[in-house]
Amino acid sequence: MSYIVSAQKATSVNKAVSGHFTSLNQISLIIRFVIRLEINLKDDFNKLINQYIYENQTDLLFLITESNQYCILSYNPDNGHIVTEFSGNSNDISKNESENGQIYSIDPMLRVIALHLYQGLIQILPVQKMLQQYRNSNLLSFRKEDTQSFNLKIKELDVRDIGFLYNCSKPTLAILSREKEHSFLCTYEIYVDKKELDGPKNSTEVEYGGKILITLKNPVGGVIIIGEKTITFYDNNLSNPYTIPIQDEITNYGQIGEDNFRYLLSGPLGKIFLLVLFVKNNKFLGMKVEYLGDTTVPSCISYIDCGYVFIGSHFGDSKLIKLQTEKVGDNFFSTVDEMLNLSPIVDFCVVDIDKHGQSQLVLCSGGYKDGSLRIIKVGVGINEIAKLAIEGLKGLFQIKESFNSKKVSFLVLSYYKATRFLQYNNGNLLPVKNIPFELEESTLAMGNMLYDSIVQITTSKIILYDKFLNIVSRWDAPTNERILIAVINPTQIIISIGKGTLIYFIVEGNQIQQKKEFHFENEISCLDITPIDTKNNLTFSEICCVGFWKEITLKVIHLNTMEILNTYELGGGLYH
Repeated sequence: MSYIVSAQKATSVNKAVSGHFTSLNQISLIIRFVIRLEINLKDDFNKLINQYIYENQTDLLFLITESNQYCILSYNPDNGHIVTEFSGNSNDISKNESENGQIYSIDPMLRVIALHLYQGLIQILPVQKMLQQYRNSNLLSFRKEDTQSFNLKIKELDVRDIGFLYNCSKPTLAILSREKEHSFLCTYEIYVDKKELDGPKNSTEVEYGGKILITLKNPVGGVIIIGEKTITFYDNNLSNPYTIPIQDEITNYGQIGEDNFRYLLSGPLGKIFLLVLFVKNNKFLGMKVEYLGDTTVPSCISYIDCGYVFIGSHFGDSKLIKLQTEKVGDNFFSTVDEMLNLSPIVDFCVVDIDKHGQSQLVLCSGGYKDGSLRIIKVGVGINEIAKLAIEGLKGLFQIKESFNSKKVSFLVLSYYKATRFLQYNNGNLLPVKNIPFELEESTLAMGNMLYDSIVQITTSKIILYDKFLNIVSRWDAPTNERILIAVINPTQIIISIGKGTLIYFIVEGNQIQQKKEFHFENEISCLDITPIDTKNNLTFSEICCVGFWKEITLKVIHLNTMEILNTYELGGGLYH
C-alpha cells in the first residue's frame, strides 16, 4: 500500500497585504503561499491562523483564485471564525483569457471592484450593494440584478494594468494598455446603475515599456506610470506630465504608510529603491528615486508599520526588514527576520549520506541570485508529546539562574538572523524584549559558564555577561569573516570561521582569552568540547572533536598543542 502526503507546506510567497483585519487597534500582515493564507500580527508576527479574515468595522479581504472564483472574506472576533461575505464565479471558457494574467482594482470609495480577466472585457462587481444585501438579507433593498456582476466592453485588448482614480464622483478606471509599438493611458467612467461605460474620457500616449500603474490618493490625485526607462506623473485629467529617468527595471512596488508620498520599488535582481513625491499646498511639484539596498528577489512588497516592511519572494527566502535613516552595512535597512522558502524546486535527488538507511532529499531551490542547495530530512512514526508553534527556528538553548542551579530562567530561540528569549513565569513561557542580550543576530551557542557568567556566540561575535547581565568581555570575528560553528563547556569555547579555521578560547576571570588558532585543509562540519574526564573535572577538556565535510572523518585534537591524536573514518557517500 502507498500513499501521498504533503511533507512541507507551500513556502513561496505570491502576494502580501497589511491592514486592520483582526482589530482596529492592530495591524495584521496577510501572506499568500500559493493556496494557503497566513495571518501575522504586527507585535511579534507570530502566526495567527492559516486561513482568512473579518470584523464589522475592520478591513475586508478580496480573493480571486486561478480558476476565476472570487469572494470577500472577513473576520469575526467573537468566535474567531472566517466569514464569507459573498462569492461568485467569473470563469467563462468561451472568452479569450488575458495574456497578462488576472488584473484587478478596488474603487477607493468601495463602490465597485473591476476585474480584467478576458481580452476586451472589464467585469464589474458592485461590491457596495453586494455587501449591503448580504448584511441585510431580511430587507431586500435591491433588485437581484443590482447585486450581480456585469461585463463591460473596452477597445483595449492588451491591458497591462488598471487602477481606480481618487476624488471622482463616479467610479473612474484608468487603463494602461499596449497596441502594436505604442502604449496608452486612458480613463473610463462607470455608471453602475445603468451598467454602462463612458469613455475613454481622457487618453494619452505613454512610454512603450509602461507596465505599472499607481493611482495617488487625495488631495493630490493623479497617476504614476512606471516604465522601463522612466517614471511619469499625470494628474486626474492625464495632463501635466512630469518625467524622471530610471536606470533599473522595476517589477514591484509598495506604498509606505498612508502619506501617499513615498513608495518602495524593487527590481528583478533584488534592488530596493525609494520613490519620493514632492508636494506643497496639495500640488505635485516633482519626484526622485533613491537606492536603498539589496535584498532577496521580491514577488511583493507590503509596508506594515513603524518602518517594518515585508519582502515576499518566490525565488528566495522572504524577509522582514526595517527601514533605517542611516546605513546598516551597505543598505538603508536591516533584516529583522527571514522566512524559509524552498521554491522553486528545479531538481532534486534522494541520498543516503551515512548509509544508515535514512534517505534525505537534496534540493536545487530558488532562482536568480537566490539559488541554493537544501537538504531536507523527512521522518515518520514520531509520537508528538507537546507542540509549540514556532516557525523558522534554528537553535534552542537554555539559561539557568546560576551555574549550579537546576532552575531555568530563559529559553533561547535562535532564528536565521535573529534571537528571541522566553522567560519562565509560574509555569508559563512569556516573551522577553527588554533584555541586554544580542537580539539582531542568530545565536550559535549560549549557556551558563563557571562562576555564574553567561556566554552568547552569534555569527559575528562572542559576548560574555556577568551574573547581573552586564557585558564584561567581547571578541569580534575578523573583518569579512563569520562564525559558522560554535560549541562551549563551562570554561572553554571553540569556533569555526570557515576555510578550515578553528579558534580556541578559555573564559577566565570574566574575560574571553584566545589561546590557539589552527587551520585544517578541509572545511569543518561539526565540533564538540564536552569534558570527558568524569573523575576529576567536569568543567574543562584537554581535547576536542572536529568533523569534516569532504573527508567524512572525525579528528580528536589536543587543545594545548593542536596535535591530532586520532582520526576516525566515518564512511558514507552520496548517490544519485
